[in-house]
Amino acid sequence: MENISWHLFCYFLLSCLSQSSLAADTLTANQSISDEKILVSSRQVFELGFFSPPDSKNRYVGIWYKKRISSHR
Repeated sequence: MENISWHLFCYFLLSCLSQSSLAADTLTANQSISDEKILVSSRQVFELGFFSPPDSKNRYVGIWYKKRISSHR
């Protein structure tokens, strides 16, 4: 019985660790995203989130570049 408890504990611990280390670019079917949250692509190029244009009460979902591309001319 003690062996089963140890295995359950290890399974629970690994399950928790794997959930907390999921990439921020993934949502599962039972997760949602709110105004304060932003998803970042795995290569740190794009972000997905909600925004509101100036002087607007409407909210929109958008995808934009995470980092600004500097222009060296």
